[in-house]
Amino acid sequence: MRKILLVVLMLAVVVGTQYMIHQQQADVVITHERLAGNPVDRYAAVGQPQGTVLVAHGFAGSKGLMQYWGLALARQGFDTYLFDQPGHGEQGQPLPEWRSLADNPLGKNLQAMIAELTTSGRAEAGRIALVGHSMGGATVIAAGMEPNPAIQATIAISAAYSDPLPPDLPTNLLSLVAERDPASIRAAAVALEPQSETRKTVDVPTKNHLTILYDPAVFDEAIAWIHKALGTKPVAATPVAPWPWILAALLGGLGTVLAIAALLAPPESRAKGGRSPSLGFLTGLVALSVAALSAVLAAVYLRTPWLGVAVQDYLLPYFGVMAAVLWLLRYLWPRDFAFPLTQGGDQIGGAVLRGLGVTLAYLGAVVPVIHTNLTHHMPNGERVIPLLASALVLWLYFVQEEGLKRAVVNSRGHLAGLVLGLVSKLVVIGTWLGATALPNPPIFLTLTIPITLVVLVVLEVIAAVMGALRFSSAASATVNAMVLAWSISVTFPLQ
Repeated sequence: MRKILLVVLMLAVVVGTQYMIHQQQADVVITHERLAGNPVDRYAAVGQPQGTVLVAHGFAGSKGLMQYWGLALARQGFDTYLFDQPGHGEQGQPLPEWRSLADNPLGKNLQAMIAELTTSGRAEAGRIALVGHSMGGATVIAAGMEPNPAIQATIAISAAYSDPLPPDLPTNLLSLVAERDPASIRAAAVALEPQSETRKTVDVPTKNHLTILYDPAVFDEAIAWIHKALGTKPVAATPVAPWPWILAALLGGLGTVLAIAALLAPPESRAKGGRSPSLGFLTGLVALSVAALSAVLAAVYLRTPWLGVAVQDYLLPYFGVMAAVLWLLRYLWPRDFAFPLTQGGDQIGGAVLRGLGVTLAYLGAVVPVIHTNLTHHMPNGERVIPLLASALVLWLYFVQEEGLKRAVVNSRGHLAGLVLGLVSKLVVIGTWLGATALPNPPIFLTLTIPITLVVLVVLEVIAAVMGALRFSSAASATVNAMVLAWSISVTFPLQ
């Protein structure tokens, strides 16, 4: 009964925090539309409309990632259009390739949206501003490289571009760059010349490539720039993301997952038999490191382009090779590595079903919070097969990583198992970084590291709790595989 009450309490936290966030946004009318074929969220101007702003997200983002810009700009009196770029979010078209700003198809896509707005009378020529982050920064700069009297201001936030720009285009260009942005992005932004009343660079201290998006000073600087360029009057309040409520909602969702895991835990009587063999911490770490190094060397040559999702052509061979190496160790050195896939007398079918139950709790309690408040997090039709393929390959790897951790726990304790799991995640990320120095480097891999590392750490915490609740390694592997496959498949762009 107490466990059920805990589940109800955690769900109440999720619902309550979502309600509070909704109440804070109730003054802005949001509609879902299509513009020049692109999925768009329109944030209608609050009060008297003063102009129109189009907002472009970055790589592996979505219009949902930029929603707080939509709210801030709408409250300043601007009709604001947030759109999913090709390959992202609800967009079904793949992400195209380009070599320069001049032939960037993302800029041409944005120009088509501007043209539709002006020809239909929904936006007034000369009262349009563009805002873009990272890849979206390159998008708005590319759109502004051709003279267009409709565009009066361009704001590039940590823009991913390298081409030199003419002194007068884009019109009224404000470039905001984070102190901890990658060196290439900082170099391009800071090198903008000449600085003038219509071209300005602002260096934002202490922020990184993502946190710059939610800095109140960045909101204020961008909004002031748009008002100045359009000759409009600013409104007093500039909102930022309600991070305390979002964090509380995420913690409530994670608490729901763990509370349901406690409900689904195997009975104590079944958990007493069939212990895993013991294994030293360093032995387990060496095994995982050998698998990771082998995987990175193989995966730069093995690709699965048929998946159609960026970076998955690398990640599937990578985790597939890691799984194969660990299976080989089990075969060659059974005394050390022939740990069972389930523990405590559990059967693999039941373990997988319990893992799926915990996964469903994650999809029901955490995914809606991410999808509503942070970014697009639901698969469309093109992503279902890559999701399932990824889940299968990842399960083959995680079931063995979890088995290794259980063997280490038997000899060194729960803390050693948790540390081994965390260190193994750092080894994975480290070898991904190393892959960029090898032949045939995976495109965009380094851009995925911040997203993937956060997911891996959260999964490690969930796996540690599931281990303490006596779930077998097969059950924990099911949760790890499904959650990571889901995050990769719905976040990374279609190609």
